[in-house]
Amino acid sequence: MALKCDNSQMQELTDIGAHLKTARKAAGLTLADLSARTGIPTRSLVRMEAADPNAPIGRIVLVLQSLGYGLSIVPTSRPTLESLQSLYADEDPALPFTAKQNAAR
Repeated sequence: MALKCDNSQMQELTDIGAHLKTARKAAGLTLADLSARTGIPTRSLVRMEAADPNAPIGRIVLVLQSLGYGLSIVPTSRPTLESLQSLYADEDPALPFTAKQNAAR
C-alpha cells in the first residue's frame, strides 16, 4: 500500500534522499558497496535515494549511521516572540520588552 504525501512531506523525503546519495558518493561508495556494508538490497537503497515514502525509517537510520550521520527531529517552524513571551512572561518579569513594544522598535 503506497503512502500519499503532501508537497512539504515529499520535499522532506526528497531532501533525505538527496542527503543519502550525497553522503554515499562523498564516502566513495557505490550502491553495491553500501548494500554490502548495510545488508540492505541495492534496489531498496535506490528507492531511498529516490524519496520513496514507503522506505522503512529503521533502514534510513541504518544507512545514515553507516555513512557517519544521524537523524535529528526539529520543529517545523520557529516560535514567535509572542509565543515565547506567553510561556515565560509570568515566570520572568525581567523580560525587557513586550511583543508590542518590540514590534514598535
